[in-house]
Amino acid sequence: MALIGRRIIKNRRNMEMISCPLCGHVFYSTKQYTKHLNKSHLRKVPKDKRRRKKMLKGLLILKIKKENNIELEKYEKIFELKSKLNNIKL
Repeated sequence: MALIGRRIIKNRRNMEMISCPLCGHVFYSTKQYTKHLNKSHLRKVPKDKRRRKKMLKGLLILKIKKENNIELEKYEKIFELKSKLNNIKL
Protein backbone atom coordinates (compact mmCIF):
# COMPACT_ATOMS: atom_id res chain seq x y z
CA MET A 1 0.00 0.00 0.00
CA ALA A 2 1.37 3.40 -0.92
CA LEU A 3 1.63 5.90 1.88
CA ILE A 4 -0.62 8.80 0.97
CA GLY A 5 1.09 12.17 1.26
CA ARG A 6 2.82 11.53 4.56
CA ARG A 7 4.78 14.33 6.20
CA ILE A 8 8.02 13.47 7.95
CA ILE A 9 8.76 15.57 11.04
CA LYS A 10 11.82 15.48 13.30
CA ASN A 11 11.40 15.91 17.04
CA ARG A 12 13.89 17.33 19.56
CA ARG A 13 15.94 14.13 19.61
CA ASN A 14 16.12 14.06 15.78
CA MET A 15 13.83 11.02 15.61
CA GLU A 16 11.70 10.86 12.49
CA MET A 17 7.95 10.95 13.02
CA ILE A 18 5.22 10.62 10.43
CA SER A 19 2.32 13.06 10.43
CA CYS A 20 -1.01 12.31 8.75
CA PRO A 21 -1.84 15.19 6.39
CA LEU A 22 -5.57 14.54 6.64
CA CYS A 23 -6.06 14.75 10.42
CA GLY A 24 -2.69 15.64 11.95
CA HIS A 25 -2.06 12.51 14.04
CA VAL A 26 1.62 11.76 14.65
CA PHE A 27 3.17 8.27 14.46
CA TYR A 28 6.65 6.90 15.13
CA SER A 29 6.46 3.93 12.73
CA THR A 30 5.15 3.46 9.22
CA LYS A 31 3.22 0.39 10.39
CA GLN A 32 1.16 2.52 12.79
CA TYR A 33 0.59 5.10 10.05
CA THR A 34 -0.64 2.58 7.47
CA LYS A 35 -2.92 0.98 10.06
CA HIS A 36 -4.35 4.42 10.86
CA LEU A 37 -4.90 5.20 7.16
CA ASN A 38 -6.72 1.93 6.55
CA LYS A 39 -8.98 2.28 9.57
CA SER A 40 -9.70 6.00 9.50
CA HIS A 41 -9.46 7.35 5.99
CA LEU A 42 -9.39 4.69 3.27
CA ARG A 43 -12.01 2.22 4.35
CA LYS A 44 -15.52 3.52 4.10
CA VAL A 45 -17.17 0.16 4.69
CA PRO A 46 -19.68 -0.08 7.50
CA LYS A 47 -18.18 -1.16 10.80
CA ASP A 48 -21.03 -3.18 12.22
CA LYS A 49 -21.36 -6.80 11.14
CA ARG A 50 -24.93 -6.67 9.82
CA ARG A 51 -24.32 -3.75 7.45
CA ARG A 52 -21.00 -5.20 6.28
CA LYS A 53 -22.68 -8.52 5.42
CA LYS A 54 -25.36 -6.62 3.49
CA MET A 55 -22.69 -4.76 1.53
CA LEU A 56 -20.75 -7.93 0.72
CA LYS A 57 -23.97 -9.58 -0.44
CA GLY A 58 -24.54 -6.65 -2.81
CA LEU A 59 -21.00 -7.01 -4.16
CA LEU A 60 -21.58 -10.71 -4.75
CA ILE A 61 -24.74 -9.94 -6.74
CA LEU A 62 -22.79 -7.39 -8.81
CA LYS A 63 -20.10 -9.97 -9.55
CA ILE A 64 -22.68 -12.53 -10.71
CA LYS A 65 -24.44 -9.97 -12.93
CA LYS A 66 -21.13 -8.98 -14.53
CA GLU A 67 -20.19 -12.59 -15.26
CA ASN A 68 -23.56 -13.22 -16.93
CA ASN A 69 -23.52 -9.88 -18.82
CA ILE A 70 -26.74 -8.67 -17.19
CA GLU A 71 -27.27 -4.91 -17.28
CA LEU A 72 -26.84 -3.19 -13.93
CA GLU A 73 -29.49 -0.93 -12.45
CA LYS A 74 -28.72 2.68 -11.53
CA TYR A 75 -28.16 2.07 -7.81
CA GLU A 76 -25.96 -0.94 -8.62
CA LYS A 77 -23.75 1.21 -10.85
CA ILE A 78 -23.31 3.71 -8.02
CA PHE A 79 -22.59 0.86 -5.59
CA GLU A 80 -19.98 -0.53 -7.99
CA LEU A 81 -18.32 2.87 -8.33
CA LYS A 82 -18.15 3.31 -4.54
CA SER A 83 -16.58 -0.13 -4.14
CA LYS A 84 -13.95 0.67 -6.79
CA LEU A 85 -13.08 3.98 -5.14
CA ASN A 86 -12.62 2.30 -1.77
CA ASN A 87 -10.67 -0.68 -3.20
CA ILE A 88 -13.19 -3.21 -1.95
CA LYS A 89 -12.87 -6.49 -3.83
CA LEU A 90 -14.78 -9.69 -3.47
